[in-house]
Amino acid sequence: MVRMIETRTKRPRITLDVSAEVRRRVRIAAAQRDLTIGQWCLNALIDQLEDQEDATEGMAALDDYTKNGGVSWEEYKRRREGDTA
Repeated sequence: MVRMIETRTKRPRITLDVSAEVRRRVRIAAAQRDLTIGQWCLNALIDQLEDQEDATEGMAALDDYTKNGGVSWEEYKRRREGDTA
């Protein structure tokens, strides 16, 4: 009998030290979504990275807009606050 050997690429690991309370909360959150703790943590990390990337791109777009004749965020808010209509 020939046995097929499964070849998996070894993935890098991240180890986190957390309090018992954080671990409990993560276990509950993962269970509520029918995920393993590892899956839940990976999803959370990816979400945070994407949010950070979106914010960085948004700030760059706002900076370009301001440099090309648009108003700054502060000016926009000031105008909105003065608008009572």
